[in-house]
Amino acid sequence: MLTLLAQHRLRFSDPFGPVFSDMDAVFAAYQNHLFCSVGDVVTEQLFCSPAPWLIAIIDGYTRRKRYLIEVPADVPVVTVDNPPGCISPMLIAAIQDAVSHTRTKRTIINVNGEEDLAFLPLLLYAPDETVLLYGQPREGIVALIVNDISRKLAHDYLQYFEDQ
Repeated sequence: MLTLLAQHRLRFSDPFGPVFSDMDAVFAAYQNHLFCSVGDVVTEQLFCSPAPWLIAIIDGYTRRKRYLIEVPADVPVVTVDNPPGCISPMLIAAIQDAVSHTRTKRTIINVNGEEDLAFLPLLLYAPDETVLLYGQPREGIVALIVNDISRKLAHDYLQYFEDQ
């Protein structure tokens, strides 16, 4: 279990990439890309769009309030436990499994706990050139292209966690 050390929490408050005001702006900037998402509001917006997506990670909450979205009935949902402020082995394994099947199916990962830090392992394992989306509270939608640069960023930020 990777646990974010308390003294490093503020490092995660700034966006890790460009922030867009809405999905139309995201899709205009990233035409012909596949998408992955972390967070219920962003995922709901992605589901309501025609954009192709591979993996969506949700937890049923936004800003600590219950937020349930309708998920596509034809997409498998995998449920994992992941405590707040952590990246659990179960979450990592679910992401790796989902990535291994992206050529044949999409996957929704439903987190019991908190999904906020799931973007880090998703950056490490998602296919190259996928665009990872997550919500930045009160700012908009952060978009990151998965490539060697973003993978290095994710790897570098894992130093702020303790393996317990």
